[in-house]
Amino acid sequence: FFLDNNLTLGAFFYTGTASKVGANDERFTVYGGDADYWLDRLILNGAMMQMKSNITGATARTSTVFYVQANYVIYPWLIGLARHEYADSDNDSKNPVRAIIPGVTVMARANVKLMLEFKKGLDEANKKNDTFVFQINFGF
Repeated sequence: FFLDNNLTLGAFFYTGTASKVGANDERFTVYGGDADYWLDRLILNGAMMQMKSNITGATARTSTVFYVQANYVIYPWLIGLARHEYADSDNDSKNPVRAIIPGVTVMARANVKLMLEFKKGLDEANKKNDTFVFQINFGF
């Protein structure tokens, strides 16, 4: 199940209006894409999204987020990963949020997955806010 050689590309686009009682409407457009590349035991993937929004009486904003990730199937039940995340909420290149996340996934049994990740902030605001995440996922 984990050995495959393929490339998958995707794209999306969405436009709409967010309304809140007592506030100006926010008109926004979101677009982006994703890619998956599987080469034997190596899985590379990533996604990018950009949002442009306008609120009457306010400055227009453009926000960008993306991630790139590499997974390697060490054993069919053990998968290592490394991910880089980037978020820039107003395309202010001085203050983007960036992090690197190494981790491991253990397929404990059929439909049970254990995940351990360590998130290391790379930007000034988050470089001392390291976190560990442990997840147990069940499938029915």
